[in-house]
Amino acid sequence: MKDPLRFSNHVILITGASSGIGLATARAFAREGASLMLAARRADRLQEAAAACRSSGSPCETLTTDVQDHAQVLRLVETTLQKYGRIDVLVNNAGLGSFGPFDAQPWENTQRTLRTNVE
Repeated sequence: MKDPLRFSNHVILITGASSGIGLATARAFAREGASLMLAARRADRLQEAAAACRSSGSPCETLTTDVQDHAQVLRLVETTLQKYGRIDVLVNNAGLGSFGPFDAQPWENTQRTLRTNVE
């Protein structure tokens, strides 16, 4: 028999949590009883994601964060540790993409994509 709250003693930090796979992941962990820290660049979408997770009864905090900014990432980790005391799982989901031929992309787009997706 599956334990419906198998993550009830886990703290999950999710970047890119305001939409897509990040939001779906957050909602799934919320249904499993996890304590969540959600991060994304869009504050309004992040609050909507948190409300959806809280409706499952899970504790959920948010912090608007751009993972390209090292100081913001450090603040995210510090805030999560202050709130929950630990981080059990990191879902590093934030990501960017460019559309069109690679050789037609401005170098700034390539740099931004690499900073977000790789660093």
